[in-house]
Amino acid sequence: MTKATLFSTLLLTSCVIDGSDDSQCVGGKCDGYVEEDLEIASDLPTECKGADVIRIERPSTADGSDTFQYGFRFKAPITAGAPVLVYLPGGPGQSSMDHPAEFIPEGWGYLMTDPRGVGCNRLAQLPSAVNSGRFFSTREIANDAIAAIQDRKLDHYILFGISYGTLLGTTVAHEIEARGVAKPDAVVLEGVLGKTFGHDDTNFPGSEYINQWQRMRPALPADVLTELDTKAAPYGFDATAWSKILMGFLPRGPLETFNYVSALSSTQPEATRQEVLATFKQIVDSPATPAGAVELYRQVACREIMDTVPANDLDVVFQAGQLVRNSAQEGTKCGELHVTTPYDSASLQFSMKLYEFIGDSDTATPPWQGAYHFEHHTSAAVRVTTKYGGHNSLELNQAACAPQLMASIAAGGADLATVAAACPMQTVIDSK
Repeated sequence: MTKATLFSTLLLTSCVIDGSDDSQCVGGKCDGYVEEDLEIASDLPTECKGADVIRIERPSTADGSDTFQYGFRFKAPITAGAPVLVYLPGGPGQSSMDHPAEFIPEGWGYLMTDPRGVGCNRLAQLPSAVNSGRFFSTREIANDAIAAIQDRKLDHYILFGISYGTLLGTTVAHEIEARGVAKPDAVVLEGVLGKTFGHDDTNFPGSEYINQWQRMRPALPADVLTELDTKAAPYGFDATAWSKILMGFLPRGPLETFNYVSALSSTQPEATRQEVLATFKQIVDSPATPAGAVELYRQVACREIMDTVPANDLDVVFQAGQLVRNSAQEGTKCGELHVTTPYDSASLQFSMKLYEFIGDSDTATPPWQGAYHFEHHTSAAVRVTTKYGGHNSLELNQAACAPQLMASIAAGGADLATVAAACPMQTVIDSK
């Protein structure tokens, strides 16, 4: 997984797979549907064309006759008895086929997925406007992942989802069991989403960014705080740039964010300060998101999670040292789209054992989201909460012990608490 993928702010979505995801659809047929040929882009990077990339024909929508060549990256286990990790990335609209997850234990197999229209499944051209919402939906993304699992005839695997992938993973797990498909040994979710975000100041998508920034501000060096609070462009970055920096860094967790911002103090070596400024500049200058990923994000997020998405993707903005709600631009990316199929994990139950990894300081998927998912899950579940953990509490904050944690889960989880006790950051484990 690339750093750009790992540290991006992630979103969510889901819907009932057997039903229609659009009010225009009646009796399995959608009014205005247009038949069109969807070809995979011819200029995909090398990692999308290797011998380990499998392509299968998939319907573009449940209510049309068009198909496209859906790809996934597969490696069989090399250790006898080892499982396959099925990886569902976040976003919605991020990819995983470019780099297998680093926390996969040695000897395991993997099935890395990219959503339709994104990464190694990027299209030569986007679906027409009338079909876009039907092509880009959790219903269809989940169906693709299930088809990949069936194509490889997996019967000894662990289903893993991160951020939006936890919504997708919850949907996939529920549907696998409902359809009688071979079930995973366990479902592992990191940065967990439980339900659609609200509109109140306490539960809108940017609320925890504000809370965590307020939490660390008083402890910042005095000269840093003065610079942030009084300068029009602190350390050479304007307000928009600082909005991007803090939304990019805060998901890593408050400790790492605090250390980086504090390193700008005049009391620090100049080489350290310049290194931090260069890191921040990389976030500000990050490349534009491909059109397919933008459209997937817009369709899925705005119709299934939150219709408050700003055109600049900044749920909060930097003003005189503070982070405040970006009320002026809320909904400008969604436009005519509104939440019509809200996600609720309580309606997507499954019996396979569930493991949740939560960061108690996660800004992208706040702890209340994971708490809702855990509390409303009716079967066996284990929750591993990392103190001061951010959005990637397993893959980033506990990277040094993540493979051991996964190996414990694969063996049934009996020694999970013992393994977690040796991890770099303190954890709290509860189960039901």
